[in-house]
Amino acid sequence: MIMPDKVREECFRTAIFMNKFEKGREKRKEMLSVQYEKNAGNIEIAYTYGAYCFLYGEKGDILDQKDAIVEAQRVFNMISQMDKNEWLARYFSIRLNMLVSDDFRNDKDIYDEIVELEQDEEKMDDIVYTQMTKLMKAESLFNMKKYDESKELLKQIRNNPKKVVRLKDF
Repeated sequence: MIMPDKVREECFRTAIFMNKFEKGREKRKEMLSVQYEKNAGNIEIAYTYGAYCFLYGEKGDILDQKDAIVEAQRVFNMISQMDKNEWLARYFSIRLNMLVSDDFRNDKDIYDEIVELEQDEEKMDDIVYTQMTKLMKAESLFNMKKYDESKELLKQIRNNPKKVVRLKDF
């Protein structure tokens, strides 16, 4: 069963709050890692840990950043495998794959994943976040040098915008 948005958002709020403090960042990451490994299958802990790794990867030593991003990929992939309806985990999994260097990523495979996510989102109740998936699709088309298709999709998005509600705190 898909996790309610409020719970998912609270996981991200927790990770964001924890990441704000420089002192003890490594210790918090280790603590979350232990909880994640102990509680395999707990999507709330997985989201919190995955989000923390994603944020952790934005700061610090380049090798630590890389390791944190790889770990976030692993976690979001795991959540996606546990429940295909967890569209946000699927979104982050794809988004993280798009961060990989051009030399090492497969743009066609990424595009196919985006199309699959987009098709699955159409079956769900009105998810305003589909706008993010469409933007990611336009970026993927651009990466594959399909500039006209990317431009056309961006034009469609601009002409039919959906409001993406941000977390109240941010």
